[in-house]
Amino acid sequence: MSVHSQMINRMEEFLSCRMAEEHPNGRLHQEVERPSIMISREAGARGLEIGAKLVDYLTQFDDTAEHGWALFDQSLVTRVIETKKLPEVIREYLIPVISDTRPHEVIDTMHGTPPSEWTLFQHSADVIRRLCQLGNVIILGRGANFLTQDLPNAFHIRLVGDPDDRAKALANTLGLSQAEALAYVESTDLARASYVRRHLHREINDPAAYHLMLNASRLDESTAARIIGDSLMEWACGRSQTMTR
Repeated sequence: MSVHSQMINRMEEFLSCRMAEEHPNGRLHQEVERPSIMISREAGARGLEIGAKLVDYLTQFDDTAEHGWALFDQSLVTRVIETKKLPEVIREYLIPVISDTRPHEVIDTMHGTPPSEWTLFQHSADVIRRLCQLGNVIILGRGANFLTQDLPNAFHIRLVGDPDDRAKALANTLGLSQAEALAYVESTDLARASYVRRHLHREINDPAAYHLMLNASRLDESTAARIIGDSLMEWACGRSQTMTR
C-alpha cells in the first residue's frame, strides 16, 4: 500500500473516531486541549516522508492521543472539503474563535461571505483551522502555519535543506535530471513563498513564525520525526502544566 493510500485510510479512521467522540449529541465536546502540528517545508525537504514517520512516532508514544494522529497534505485537505468529512455542526463552535491576530485577508474574505461563495483558499483555510482545533493532526503546507498563528494548540515547524540535496531527492522521486530538479526546487520555493505572501501577507522564511526549524539535509527522516515529536510532547506538557496552575 502506498504512503498516500495509508494516509487516506488513516484519515478516514481518525475522523470517524474523533467526530463520534467530539459531538455525539450534535455539540462540540472537548475538555482537553489537543495539540496539532503545522509543517512548512522547502521543496524536496521530504516533508511528506517526515510527516508520515511523525504520525507513526506520535501514535506510538503520545499517550494523550486516544485515537492516534493523522497527517493531512493538500490533497487530503481538498478531500475533506469535497466529501464534507467535517460535519457542519462543528462550524458553529470553531469559526467564532477568529482573533485580531488572524491574517486580515482571511477575516475580510470569510466574514460576511456565505460559504457557498467561498474560494478554494477560503474553504482550505476553514478546514485547516477546524482540523487544527480538533487536535492530534499534522497539516503539511498550504499556509497552515500562518493560518493558525493565533491558535494556542498549534505547534509550528519549518523544514529546510541544502538546495542540491533537495534537488537530488526530487530527481530520484520524479525522474528528473539534477539540473531539472534544481529548477523545480527554485520555482516551487518561489511559488510557495508567493502563495503565503499573497494570501496571508507573511514571509514564509520568517524564523519568528515557527517553534522549530530543522535542516532536513543533516537529518534522516526518522531522526527528524523523533526531534519534532519529542519537542511537541514537551511543549504540550509544559502548556498543560501552565494551564492547570
